[in-house]
Amino acid sequence: MPGQINRFSDLSVVRADGRAEGWIINAGARADLFGPDRSRFWQLLDDGTIRFGDPATRTFYASHKIDLGQSDKLQVFAGERCLWVVPHDATQGDAAVFDLPSASITARIPNLSCRRFALGRVNPDGALILEGFRRIDDGIYNELTLADPALSEVRTSRVACPRSPDAYWSFDFFQASPGGRYWLRLDHTHFPAIDHSATPGAPPRRYYGLTVQIWSAFPLKFERRVVVAWLKAEELPDETHLLGVEALMAVKQQSAADPLAAAPPRPVAPPPTPMARLFGRKGMSGPSADPDQAYRTILAASAPGRDRVYTAASQGLHRPDADPQAPCPGREAFGEAAQDDALWQAVTKNLDALFRETLRNVVGWDGDEAIWFDRLGHLICVGMDGTVSPQLWFERAGLRQMVRPYANLPGKLEVMAGRKLRAVQLPGQVTGPLAEGGCLTVDGAPAERRYEPVRISRYIDGWEGPQSIPAHWFNEAQDRQAVDEYRKTRSTITIPVKTLDPAGRIEAINAYRDLLDSAFFERAVDSSINVRFKVGRKLVPEHAFFSELRPEDRDWAIAPLRELIARYAGLKGRTLDTTYQQNGEHGSLLAQAVLRLGQMDEESLPLLIAYGEGIDGGHEYFFAGETIAAVVAAHGWTDEVIAFVAWAHAFNYYNTFDSPLTIWRRIGLGQALKQRPAQAGAEFIQMQLAPFVADGRLEWTNFAQLHSGLGAAMDDWERAFFDHLIALAGASAFKSN
Repeated sequence: MPGQINRFSDLSVVRADGRAEGWIINAGARADLFGPDRSRFWQLLDDGTIRFGDPATRTFYASHKIDLGQSDKLQVFAGERCLWVVPHDATQGDAAVFDLPSASITARIPNLSCRRFALGRVNPDGALILEGFRRIDDGIYNELTLADPALSEVRTSRVACPRSPDAYWSFDFFQASPGGRYWLRLDHTHFPAIDHSATPGAPPRRYYGLTVQIWSAFPLKFERRVVVAWLKAEELPDETHLLGVEALMAVKQQSAADPLAAAPPRPVAPPPTPMARLFGRKGMSGPSADPDQAYRTILAASAPGRDRVYTAASQGLHRPDADPQAPCPGREAFGEAAQDDALWQAVTKNLDALFRETLRNVVGWDGDEAIWFDRLGHLICVGMDGTVSPQLWFERAGLRQMVRPYANLPGKLEVMAGRKLRAVQLPGQVTGPLAEGGCLTVDGAPAERRYEPVRISRYIDGWEGPQSIPAHWFNEAQDRQAVDEYRKTRSTITIPVKTLDPAGRIEAINAYRDLLDSAFFERAVDSSINVRFKVGRKLVPEHAFFSELRPEDRDWAIAPLRELIARYAGLKGRTLDTTYQQNGEHGSLLAQAVLRLGQMDEESLPLLIAYGEGIDGGHEYFFAGETIAAVVAAHGWTDEVIAFVAWAHAFNYYNTFDSPLTIWRRIGLGQALKQRPAQAGAEFIQMQLAPFVADGRLEWTNFAQLHSGLGAAMDDWERAFFDHLIALAGASAFKSN
């Protein structure tokens, strides 16, 4: 079978084929498979290096440093034969084009850049089409850029990007076909409202047509409008909460408590005939077969108010003869909402949600000719020729009773040729009718009757048991187990200690230091790394190893501890992304080493500050709760200690010190400062903290909150101290919020 990548939160497993041993790589750097059988892969490393690997032999066979900066400032676009690496800013350097079969750079394209998360597609000829924005005079345009390495040229094509003058809507391209032939955006000129009876004799309901524009490229050319789905008001966003939520909750609670509220188990039907499949495919979903009637009654009760909102929306937006680039209408076009502020607010809020969310969940493309959408679990296949399938949901998977009807999917989805999907549910991953696992095929053939969503009966959905699941789907479960085992191994570090004399312990501390590099923190599982020292047959946890250091060890311990903590702090920087010791116990990594260094060496307090800047004050307690007090106890209130504690107060370890008064009163910073005149104390604090403030590393907020918290309880010294500190820091910087 073709190659496969299973991606997990911080790792990927690359397989050459279904039988090959998985190869775990870091996934923080982007990677994907290529080749006729997807048996090779490329990987973008954090430093901007592109390398190429063969999972079958577990080797990397080519590597290129492209000198465009770190990976977070790059976008990668891959086609069948070409890979493009494009910087976010053209000043970073020339975009690079790789030939995938030869793993070589074939071109560098100057003055080509793209914004983060830009849409980009590599066409069959290897040219890159990039989507972006351009402002010209007072107008904003969607612009496509075609970069063709074979012709060494870059061309552009643009269309107006309509934006509402009275709301926050904008209509940019949100999807493109894999080869860049078609580009889609929601249609701000076409939102029809049609009254239609779902069944003969039933009262008509109003349906609203959610429409997309289909453009071809390159250059951009408008092709057609397509109504992707006809939706009743209760199937559309309800951002102003017109649905009776209390009644909805009551129905949900009743369904959970009353086993008769759920549909009873049904006997297994014989295999359906082709005519039965066709009959079911068009959906028989009359009220007598619907176990969710109470739920639908509540939805229908909210329809009149919601219809009022969407009727006004249709009046404003629907201009069937308008140019696809026409400006968005102003408020005056939206019927009664033009004069009714509450209704206008409801229109704008709901249209914002409609445009922003409804079609953003894309299952995938069937080549360049059709796209599958997942609208709240309802599956829709839209052909670029304008044909559309019904909205499909599966009785076997069920429907959730939410503010809008939300269908459960019958499994994970895989696009197949011929406007079909394969839905796969692995055994044992869910409860209910899908628990034993299995798969089915979703048919996205177009149909004329598509006002109501079509419920596919469990009798004719073609469900097959777990034996029918393709083998590669089981790789994910196996790979997840392999990843868990690998994470556990990778996050456990054992450092040998040859002897417990100073020389042996220095060697062990230096070995820890040498392990610290940019990849070290990728070892973390749930933000923790288990570092331990092996002394003979005994495994000593990190916290115990460093806690055993005593004041008499200072002559030999200070130098290696400084180097270790400096390396750690330099790598962590000011990320506030704390890495903890095993299971999150005993504080962050090196917490006890930092405490012991602070006790031994007053001159190392600036290094403690550098370490402390990488501590998350909302979740780590050891540094603020133990280390600060230990430093004060070891050295007393020297100038260096006062500066350190004042920094900690300004940094605000808010979950350890739940009040700004704690450090000032209980730990004693205020009393220590009172050993000098108030003005001198203020000048000292300002002088010590000003460099941090100027560098954006601190604010005066916590001192301002202390000033406010002391209030009338301030004595004369404190009042004079704060008056002078505020004058030095500036009243505008001295805010308590």
